[in-house]
Amino acid sequence: MRLVWQRGAEMGAGPSGGEEATGDIAPQPHQRLDVRGLNCPLPVLKARKRLAAMAPGERLEVLATDPKAPADMAELCAATGHRLLVSENAEGGYRFLIERAG
Repeated sequence: MRLVWQRGAEMGAGPSGGEEATGDIAPQPHQRLDVRGLNCPLPVLKARKRLAAMAPGERLEVLATDPKAPADMAELCAATGHRLLVSENAEGGYRFLIERAG
């Protein structure tokens, strides 16, 4: 699964509410969490803990190699109300960009 940042996403528009970020500047993370090499459930637990310490609206970039990470990060966001802005294969693993819920 690959989610792509879309123009208008930071203003609350849904996935179909904006244009794909081709040529635009995608939202930048406020913090980065590198959990590459860690296995389930550690990546999602560390992401949850880091997000809890962040301010609403801040974005966390998570780098992971655990094959369960895509499903785990999606479930984390669905359960907590955080927004999964990006979920993609990157750098020999996965990259997620999560915006903390208010």
